[in-house]
Amino acid sequence: MEPYIFDKLPQGPFAKLRQLIAGTTPKMSIFDMSIGDPKHQFPKFVQQIIIDNMSGFGNYPDGLGIESLRNANANWLNRRFKLENIADMNQHICTLNGTREGLFNAALLAVKQAQKSTPIMAIPDPFYQVYAAGAIAAQAEIIFMPTPKSTGFLPDLGSISDAQWQNMAVFFICSPSNPQGAFADKAYYEKLIALARKHDFYIFSDECYSEIYYDEKPISALEVAAKDGDFKNVISFFSLSKRSSLPGLRSGFCAGDATFIARYKKMRVVAAPQVPGPLQHVATAVWNDEQHVVESRALYAQKIDIAEQILGNMFDFERPQGGFFLWLNMAAYGGGVKAAQDLWQHCAIKALPGCYLSSLGSEGGADDYLRVALVGNLADTKSALKRMTAFYSNINKPRGAQK
Repeated sequence: MEPYIFDKLPQGPFAKLRQLIAGTTPKMSIFDMSIGDPKHQFPKFVQQIIIDNMSGFGNYPDGLGIESLRNANANWLNRRFKLENIADMNQHICTLNGTREGLFNAALLAVKQAQKSTPIMAIPDPFYQVYAAGAIAAQAEIIFMPTPKSTGFLPDLGSISDAQWQNMAVFFICSPSNPQGAFADKAYYEKLIALARKHDFYIFSDECYSEIYYDEKPISALEVAAKDGDFKNVISFFSLSKRSSLPGLRSGFCAGDATFIARYKKMRVVAAPQVPGPLQHVATAVWNDEQHVVESRALYAQKIDIAEQILGNMFDFERPQGGFFLWLNMAAYGGGVKAAQDLWQHCAIKALPGCYLSSLGSEGGADDYLRVALVGNLADTKSALKRMTAFYSNINKPRGAQK
């Protein structure tokens, strides 16, 4: 009997973390820095919009997205990425019940549409688990691509053979990347898009962290694809979860290749979860408002500044370009798993071993790393990082010097 296909999925990272630290109860206040669950204040107008549209919970929602939402999405894209009004709400936008389900269902469609003899999906490693779930459900071969510091924390496009490019159905990329916070630049996207158009595969560009950046704005794959007046072979995914601190809203959208979007909407309207009507009205208002995004980004910048001041060059700290994670090299302290255990036991800090986000493990370098999410308030962030540095500074003191 064939094994159940989802048995191939790695165990979820947070389930593994719970098992790792089970049985230990810290004796001080706990700082949970393990999960990317934004804690910043979402816009205050959200509640009133839900109240004003409460009757909408009594109706089936518009599965393709209400016109005002799709228009807000298109306008935001055109504004944010200077697309000169190329993005059209009817041709290029698809409403999603959060990008997790959007990425999964898009993978199913892309593989069937590709008609490759042995369809391949390339996934950056470390990776968001739903990339692999979509690939497995679509029965595609997976290429996990390491993203070490030596490649700028992005997949090395030169490591894929011509035969693999010919069978490529989907290439997943996350920019700013989770967990390293690295950007794909124009040259990288140009090379990847040229390969996609040559070998006829889709680029799924996960850009959910695009609005959390520090020194410069990340570009979108759509900006580069649009230079020919179209988004051929490119689909970018966006969400309100990180941008607007609304992970519970379950609202996002994808945009790009008009042919793919048209087929995707036909599939979704009968087979995918819908965003409740009142929440679509909320999403419309939130995409139209930038002030709360500016304020949230400033708070993340303050936390990155705090990390830079407290950590210095410990753990090979590098200021990320975007996102809200620290990707810390704990090789000198026994690796990411041991660091997660030690920090929980001695500092009451919950953080995620890098290898729990990886299929390549030591081969990809993730075993050495720890992911720390800066999602709490400024005071908690400062306290947690000071605890961390104090602990590791103390254990490295010569014997007899410890207090």
